[in-house]
Amino acid sequence: MDDYKERKYLSAIEVAKYLEITVKEVHSLLKTGKLKGFRAASGQYRFDLKDVKEIEKDIITKTSLISKNQEE
Repeated sequence: MDDYKERKYLSAIEVAKYLEITVKEVHSLLKTGKLKGFRAASGQYRFDLKDVKEIEKDIITKTSLISKNQEE
């Protein structure tokens, strides 16, 4: 994701693309407190790229664990 190198904050749509999940799932992560975000003046949520990268690690770990369990 080279186009995010200079970015500090992402929109919900950009987070969804970055994590390869839906916008609905992004909002669910926000609602449950698993992903931090804030409402910008425009009314849209913004997410710190550092937080998005942290949750990306969790998603990758959980996905690999699920795949291993399904193989057994």
